[in-house]
Parts: sequence; C-alpha cells; structure tokens
Amino acid sequence: MAISALAQDRIITGTVTSADDNMPLPGASIKVKGSTSGVSTGVDGTYTLKVSSGAILEFSSLGFVSQSKSVGTASVINVALKTDSKLLGEVVVTGVGIATQKRLVPIDVATLNAKDFPKSATTNVSQALQGQIAGAQVIQRSGQPGANAQIILRGYSNLSGTTPLIMIDGVQSSSDLLTSLDPNIIERVEVVKGSAGGMLYGAQGGNGVIQVFTKKGSQNSKLVIDVASRYSNDRVIALNDLVATKHHWVTDASGNILGAGSTPIAQNSIGVWPNPTALPFATDKTVKNDKAILLPTYDHIAQGNRVADTYSNSINIRGGANNYDYAFGASHLSQQDVYSNNFSRTNLNLNFGINPVKGLNFRSSTQLISTQEDLLSSGRFNLVNSLQWIDFNWRNPVNGQIVVKPSTLTDGNNALAEREARERYSKTPRLLQNFNLNYKLPKFLELDLKYALDSRGEQQSDFYYNQTGRAQTVFFGSDINGSITKEFQNFRVHYGSASAYLRTDFQSDFKINIPLKTTTQVTYDARKTQSDYFFAQGVALPAYAPYTLSSATTRTGGDSYSESLIYGFLVNQTFDYANLAGVSVGFRSDYSSAFGGQSKPATFPRGTVYFNPSEFFTNKNVITNWKLRAAYGAAGIQPGTYDRQVTFSRGNFGESGSTLFTRATANNPDLRIQKTTELEAGTDLNLTPLTGNWLSNAVINATYWKRTSEDVLQNAPVAPSTGGSGAIDNLVSLKGNGLDLSMDLTAYKSQNFDWNFGFRWAKTRTEITKIANNVPITNGVFNIAPGGDIGNLFMQRPLSRIDQLKPDGTRYIPVANEANYTIVNGYVVNLSNYNVVLSAADDLAVVGNVNPDFTSSFINRFNIYKKLSVSVQLDWIKGVNVYNQTRQWLYRDRLHSDFDNSVNIAGQEGAFVAFYNSLYNTNTPLSHFVEDGSYVRLRDLSITYDLTSALKQKFVKSISVTATGRNLATWTKYKGLDPEATSALTNQGGTISGLGSFTGVDYYGAPNLKSFQFSINVGF
Repeated sequence: MAISALAQDRIITGTVTSADDNMPLPGASIKVKGSTSGVSTGVDGTYTLKVSSGAILEFSSLGFVSQSKSVGTASVINVALKTDSKLLGEVVVTGVGIATQKRLVPIDVATLNAKDFPKSATTNVSQALQGQIAGAQVIQRSGQPGANAQIILRGYSNLSGTTPLIMIDGVQSSSDLLTSLDPNIIERVEVVKGSAGGMLYGAQGGNGVIQVFTKKGSQNSKLVIDVASRYSNDRVIALNDLVATKHHWVTDASGNILGAGSTPIAQNSIGVWPNPTALPFATDKTVKNDKAILLPTYDHIAQGNRVADTYSNSINIRGGANNYDYAFGASHLSQQDVYSNNFSRTNLNLNFGINPVKGLNFRSSTQLISTQEDLLSSGRFNLVNSLQWIDFNWRNPVNGQIVVKPSTLTDGNNALAEREARERYSKTPRLLQNFNLNYKLPKFLELDLKYALDSRGEQQSDFYYNQTGRAQTVFFGSDINGSITKEFQNFRVHYGSASAYLRTDFQSDFKINIPLKTTTQVTYDARKTQSDYFFAQGVALPAYAPYTLSSATTRTGGDSYSESLIYGFLVNQTFDYANLAGVSVGFRSDYSSAFGGQSKPATFPRGTVYFNPSEFFTNKNVITNWKLRAAYGAAGIQPGTYDRQVTFSRGNFGESGSTLFTRATANNPDLRIQKTTELEAGTDLNLTPLTGNWLSNAVINATYWKRTSEDVLQNAPVAPSTGGSGAIDNLVSLKGNGLDLSMDLTAYKSQNFDWNFGFRWAKTRTEITKIANNVPITNGVFNIAPGGDIGNLFMQRPLSRIDQLKPDGTRYIPVANEANYTIVNGYVVNLSNYNVVLSAADDLAVVGNVNPDFTSSFINRFNIYKKLSVSVQLDWIKGVNVYNQTRQWLYRDRLHSDFDNSVNIAGQEGAFVAFYNSLYNTNTPLSHFVEDGSYVRLRDLSITYDLTSALKQKFVKSISVTATGRNLATWTKYKGLDPEATSALTNQGGTISGLGSFTGVDYYGAPNLKSFQFSINVGF
C-alpha cells in the first residue's frame, strides 16, 4: 500500500498569468483543496508542487477570480486568471501599508483608475479628482494656469490648512505635485479621507492622504507606444452681466452726460475721461437709475479676458523582458492664459524595474518637470468696476500705448496696459527621483527600502520699465522710474523609509488547519526639508538701457534658509481569518524639529476591524459581498518649521548700521502638535440585483465618521509692550462629523449598449468646541466662536422688522416713529430718504456659512456598439453661501446691474438710487451681499469614437478621437460670474488665515474656464 500511494504522487509545474495581458502573476497562491499544502508563484509566475493524481488545485491572486483545476494525469498546468470585476474595487495600498484586496480593507479608501478620469481633465490630476470621490471637495478656485486646487477631505481638522499628504508611488511628496504631474502617466489614485487611515503617516496625515501611482511596464511584454495630442479652446465663465445698462448722471436736453461746468463728457487726447456729475440722490430720494447711455459702451469682461488656446502632446512607451520592465513618457503642455499670459510645462518620466535574482526587486522612478510662465497680475476688477463707456483697449495715436488710467472713477490702473510697463517670468526645473529595493525571502519576511529626492529650483525676474515718458504720471510698480527684482529659491526634500513585513499563514506555513494569516509591519521613515531663498532688487532705473541692478539708484537684497526634520516609527499588526474577518492594531511615534523637544515624540494609535457576513451565505446570487468595517485612528498636523524657536530678521539702521528684530507673531517653545482622532464605521456592499440586462451589478459604499481635534494652533493677542502683534499657541478644539456615500451601477449591459452610472454624495460639519478664554475671533467676514461652525459669515444686517431690537434690548425705531418706515423687499426703509436701515456696527450676527450642506456628483458612462463612448458628469453643490464683495464694490460706485431693477416704496415705483446706495455700507460687510452660491455644473461631457477597425492597419493597435467640454453649463441663483471661484479675503483683498476658512469671498478673482477640447489617441 505504501508503494502504491507513493507512485501516485508526482511533481506539477506551470505558470500563472493574467488573462487580460498574459503577463505572469508573481505571488499567486496554489493550494491543494482540502489540505494545508501549497506554494506561491515566483517573480516569473511559475510554480512547482508535489501532489497526488486525484488532487484539485486552487489558484488565487489578489484582484483576480480564483480558479480550480483537477490534476488528473497532467504534469503541467498553466492558468490564466481573470480580473475580478465583482470585488469591491481592486487592490489598495494607501492607509493599510501593504497591497490588500479592498474587500479585506477595514478603512474607507476611494480609488480612481486613470481610465475613469474625465476626458476633459487633461492639465493636472486635481481636475481628474473633481466630483469623483465622495467626501473629497476639490475646488478649483481660479482659472489661472498652474493654480492649485483647494482640496478638503472630510471637512476641517485644523485652522491653518486643508492640504492632504501627497504621495507618489509610496513616497511622500510636495502638495503642488498634483498640478505638476502629467495625467497621461497616472495609473490610479487612492484617497484616504480621514485620520483613521491617515494614522500610518503620523504627524503629517491629519488632513488625509492622496497617493498617485504611475504607470509601469510589464515583464515579458511587447513594446507598447501610446501617442496623444489635444487642443483646447478656453474662455472664462461669465454667468451674469455685472454692470448696469442705465445711469443716473446729470444730462442735457439731448441726453448727453454732463461733467464739470455742464459740459458733455468726452475723452481727451491722451484717453482720459472727465468725471460725470451725479444727480443728487443723497438729498433727492426720487433719483432713479433709468437714463439711457447714449455713448458707445463696452463689454469690459470680454476686453479683459481673451479666448485662449491650450495644446498638449504626449508619448508613452512601455514594455519588458524576462527580468525587467520599463515605461518612458514625455509630454508638453502649452497653455495660454485668458489674461494674455502663457504657461508651459514639460514632463519627462522613466520608470524602470528589474528582478536580478528571485525575490529581489529594484525599481527607479524619475520625473523631470520644467514649468515656465510669464503670468502677470490676474486682477481685472478695475476694468469691471468702471464706467460703461470706457474703452480699455484705446491706444494713444501718438505713441500707440494703452491708457493707464482712463478715469479717476476707475479703481487702480488699466490691467491691459500692464504688459507695456512690465515683464516677468518664472522658471521652475524639478527632479523627483524615487528608488525602491524590495526583497522577499522564501518564507515569512519581506524587506523594503525607499529613498526619494524632490529637488526644485525657481528663478523669477520682475522688471518694471522706467515710465517717466508716458503721457500720464500714473505708473505700474513701486516707482515711476521702474525697478528690477531677481529671486532665486531652492527647495529639497529627502525622504527615506525602511520596512520589514513578517507574514505567516497558519495553513501553509505551520500545517495548522486554521485559515489565519498575520502580517507584522515595522517601519522607520524620515523626511528632511531644506529651503534657501535669495533676492536682489534695484529701484529707480535710468531713463535709457541697459537696465541692470547696478544701475538702479537704490539696491537691496536679502536671503533666508530653513531646514526641518521629521522621523518616526510605525508598528502595525494585522490578523485575517480567511475572508471572513480581520483586525489590526498599531501605533506610530514621530519626532520632529518642529514640535516638542527631541525627547518628546508624538504617538498616534490605531485599531481597525472588518467582518464579511456574506461569507456565511450559501447563495451569493444577489449579495456577492457584504463587508462591515470600523476604524479608529489618530494623526497630526505639525507646527511651522520655526514656530517654536526664536528667529531674527535683519534690517538696516541708519546708513551703515544694522538691526535684528523678531517676527511679529511671537514664537512659542511650548507648542504641542495638533492631534486629530477619528472614528469611522461603514459598509461596502456588492449586489447583483437582476440577472438580465438591467442592474446586473451594484457597488455601494457608506461611511459615517466623527472626529475631534485638540491643541489646534491659533494666534493669541499679546501686550503691545512685547513688540509683537500676537503669539501662536494651542488654543482651539474642534469636532466634526459627516457621511460619505457612493454608488456604482451597471445600469444596463447588452452586446451593443452599456450604461454605467455613478453617484457620489457627502455631508460634513465642523464645530468649534473650545477657544482659550472663550474669546471669539473675527477676521474680515469670518468668525470662530465656541459652539459655532467653521466657515460662519459674521456681519451687519439690514433690519427686517420695524420693531427690531438692539443688543441692549432697546428698539432701533421708536414706536412714535414707526409711521416713517416701511418694508421693501424684506428690508426696513426710511420713507424720508429711501435708505435701508442697517443694524449697528456692534450688532453683528452669523448670516450664512461658506461650506455646503452637501456635495454630490452624477456620473454616466455609455458605450454604444463598442465604438462610441459618451460620458456625462454633473456636480451639485448645495447650501453654500458666498459673500459677493465684487457686487458690494459695484454698489459703491452705483454701477451694479441691481441698480437697473425697479422697487416699490410706499406705492412709488422706480430704480431708486438712494435705496441701493444705502446698502453699500462703506464697504463694511453686510448680509445683503451674502448670496446662495449653490450650483449644478456640467463638469464634463465627452464623446469618444474608436476608429481602430475602420483604419485596418496592423501596426496601429488602437486609434480614437475624442471631443469634450468642461464646465459647459452652470445652473445657479448666484449673481456673480462663478460661484466656485472664491477665496478667503478681507475687504481690501488681503488673505485671511488661521480661521479654517479658505473659500467663500468673491473678490473678483479669476473665474474658472469653460473649455472645448479635441484629442486623438493612437496606440502602436
């Protein structure tokens, strides 16, 4: 018997590959069904296993459908595994540290594959993320080329910023790389939205994590070449007419507008208009804005914003041989700015991997990025806030120059003349180099080393001509005689990590019939940042060339240097019981030069659990997978580089002396790291609701989360005797909660027509729970106070009731005077002068919030006859308020289109100037200018046609043409140009910081772009 049994055992060999591309699958599992014996494939996908003749082999790999094969009499068994489309997403890495099937991931990780990028998102990765991830607000606040998007993952964890940690292929990188990378080289993007997942990244993960994975080649694959060329036509979004079409100036009998001396106004020889004379609306309440403008008028928005062209070309080459793979790409983006500027970006990338011996893998990824731009100031408000008859393109017939200031009623200079007085450019070469060495021992242990260098140089030149010869004495720059400024900056980040993974499988390793797998991760990583800056400036240049720094009358210069180091340890332990359940626990400790002493690490714990009830289902025809999950974790936001240390700046003293002084915001050696803890609970559900063409597959993800943030940094006032304006300290506590929902449906699927539908929805709220000494803080229109929400708008209001009370309980309008007032459009109006009555300067209230009630997206993708593809994405932002300061400034000069609108006051009908002018409120924030900024936007409309079969060329593997539109239509009640293009600014355009608000004020920034694009993609 023993001899007979031994004769039945034999050696089976074979190769496991991917059915999609026939590439070998390293690490695939081959087990003998019903036993504990099994092996894994090597780097070339091959395996060797001793089995008996009647055995059944089970083949499996992450992200693929498992297969079973009977051994029979075969000695070679090759298997091609198909991608498992019914898994809850594919393999993810971010937030869990190791490649894991998503159905076994205990946290909320959203994945966006490159094939699902909106076709119109061609200039940067941030555009591709807009509306694609539930709980991720990607706000393009400006249409200016190269502008970074505001990314907010699950609300606010601190008051100083929302930028998540950005990683490229597992390496921490700078936040601006999302706008610098070429989207054509991206394979997928993974987003961890909360601190529960961000814990792996410690003191840098409090705002969430976005990781970009670039495309790689494949071993033993043929050469593949992809070429893409795109053209885009861009124009600013202008949803409304901002300026009135009527006027209220003094006119003669013929309707001519009069100026001083009762003379009809006319442009003088150098292009300057005299001021018109206004009717006495302050003393005559009946003055109306109803007179026709008989002069030619101009569309100032059109004058200030050209239709711009963008060109993008790229080539990507990839392939591989027995033990190596490669991917090379090159692209060039040439983008005109609607402000008559230009931006260009050139990207070169090389991704190379080699397996010199079994188990050893080395990979190098190189990104070379060069940007150049000559962007001048984006301000176009001076053009809009101007008299309707001014032609800003008018040129002086003597010298051919554009007039700098065509009227004293125009704020600032004519931006269209700036290029005649100024030249500037910026060049930014950049190298991002990643190295990764990985060694998998035959059993248990895996070692991984990473090193990366992000080196960026920036050279800027800003030159204002000597403008003394112009017809006007107004000028651009700080001095009419001109200036030269040269700036140089070098920025370097060194990143390194060393990880060890100890993996055990009780069945295959210990022959114990328990389907338990464990992974122990120990990681050390460090990040060193260095930055040095130098500038030189010369002011007051000679009248004639050459214009050099040495020829300037006044010369100044300066430099600065900063350096920071952060390093930490991560320990994480994971247990997985088959596909049924899993738990992980761990902690991370970080040390940094930016917080605490070096003996005071910041420690962040974590714990996760998941459970798959569907593993108990004997029938999975309807519910193919159902996972319940929960995670708890802490992460941090570290202080600024030198916030804890006393630093000095140098200044001049007299003609030859110098002085040292500390910065205005005092440093604090006792600063603690801001720590955020989060609990999230969610479910992932995969369904096959129907068996026919309709609703054949559905994936639903839902996550509820709650978060607290302690020791949040804020500036505290200090005594004037200190010489500073404030001191930074840990003063604030926050709490937030929210819900993220996403759903992806195979709505209809047949031989000739596919319809896939995606839905994203998220709601979030962040509340201030504590401020030191309970003292509210106000800056501009924003206010934070205990019990209030981040993003609250705080200002005066028009009275809405005649019996309205002041804060002290007395009435604004005495009872005896009630008859002198009435209600007009919901506001109390004084009948004696038609002025709206406003609350007192000390009677302020919360009048809105700049954060939306919810964000949502609707994504439809259609495929017709396998040749025509159509995608449509609609974004719906609901419940957001915008403080329209542009509108308020136009009220100041009585130019806004509202002044054309008639109102009824005590039975008198008309566009009364006094009524509207009283709402200006001397540019002090007023709730009248807080508007509903909710909108529905047609974010992407794309049509692609596959021409491959029509071309019938063997050397061309694929060819397609695509027509797209981005931001084609917007439905909103908002009265400005673009409700999405807002910032956090004061009433003079200064940046507001430290209050957790980054959007919500329309100070006539650069609107977003409406784009029409055509592209062709060819594969060889």
